Amino acid sequence: MSNHEKGVSPLEKFLFGFARLVALVGAIAAIVGIVVCGMFLMGMFDKSTTISFEEIASVDSPSQGASGASNVSYRLPQNLEQLFSGNNKNVLDGWLKGLDSKQREDFLRNLSEVVAEGQSKGADPTNIINTYHGLKMKKLAQSEIEKYAAVAARGAAIGTVLGLVVLLLLVSLMLVLLAIERHIRIATAAISTQPANP
Repeated sequence: MSNHEKGVSPLEKFLFGFARLVALVGAIAAIVGIVVCGMFLMGMFDKSTTISFEEIASVDSPSQGASGASNVSYRLPQNLEQLFSGNNKNVLDGWLKGLDSKQREDFLRNLSEVVAEGQSKGADPTNIINTYHGLKMKKLAQSEIEKYAAVAARGAAIGTVLGLVVLLLLVSLMLVLLAIERHIRIATAAISTQPANP
């Protein structure tokens, strides 16, 4: 039996090996968790609220919007100008009143695309517009709710990443302390077994 083996019992060898294994598995799990949370965070950006003509064509009964003039500023796409004149302009103003500028721009751009596609397929623009309004407002409302849920989920993911980083640091510290303790124990055992100099 060598001097190194005299200072460490079989139980201690097992415990050191087991502690190393647990620490390494914990470190690997923490790294995988950090990567998964990072991927989750990367996939949480703006969801699309775009409406396609197929969605409008699949709805049978168009919804009517409330009218009401307001001081809403926006630039109407060219293919919508003739469709939104007079009272129709007031209806559109009422629809856009509660939306911020980004949502208004998205609403009008998407409406312009849908109307152009629908007219090329021979669909009635009034039905397209009314159906579009109902579908788009639902998607915009869902988008707002999802924004708040995404902020909460993003906070949870960031907290998880920070927790996993702390776990990784603790596991690394545990491995270092185990190595230091083992080397000190072996060195102490080797010194105590050396014969004293006369």
